[in-house]
Amino acid sequence: MNDSQPPKPKRRWYQFGLKTLMVLALVLACALGWFAWKREQARKQQRAVEVIRNSRSWVTYEDSSWPEWLRNVLGDDFLLKVRSVGGGNLNDETMKHLASLPDLQSFSLDRQNQQVTDTGLVHLRTLSELDKLSLSGAKITDKGLVQLEALNKLEQL
Repeated sequence: MNDSQPPKPKRRWYQFGLKTLMVLALVLACALGWFAWKREQARKQQRAVEVIRNSRSWVTYEDSSWPEWLRNVLGDDFLLKVRSVGGGNLNDETMKHLASLPDLQSFSLDRQNQQVTDTGLVHLRTLSELDKLSLSGAKITDKGLVQLEALNKLEQL
């Protein structure tokens, strides 16, 4: 062994192999992809809530256990699911926005609301979590009620 040769430099802790970097890039890409998907879902839900509230209807979110600061940063539509919608002046056009609320459990129309018809009920078919439905103010026929056959969790009509 020759004393004139410099000692080998020590490998530093922040140096990674190519495989490690590829795995980290994959994990980061999956996390960012999920976040982008979740953000798009929240944007659709927020738009649906705006349209429904503009028709003088009410919207109820699930109970929140999220900290207030996080709700302020990400927004209720990112963190919370809409659980019930009702009242107001919904019509067949605004009913199409209900499809953006896949976790909706309860939907109710006022007796004064005479603008929802069989055509509007088509948009309820995708709401697989719906268990309470009140159509007392709608112009619904037997033909329109056929649209409700896909609602397997429906307990109260």
